[in-house]
Amino acid sequence: MNSLGSRMSINRYIISSKGDSEAAKKASDELSEQNKSYRKAKAQYKKANCKSVWDK
Repeated sequence: MNSLGSRMSINRYIISSKGDSEAAKKASDELSEQNKSYRKAKAQYKKANCKSVWDK
């Protein structure tokens, strides 16, 4: 999860910077897929009845 969160953060930065629009589009597409992966991982984690910071 840490590497996924890190990659998501980098893509958010690329999107928010006003630079290359092609890079921003690519980062946006990657972020969309990463969001899906994050939601799926979170659901699987909850289903496995694990305890984490999400349980707070």
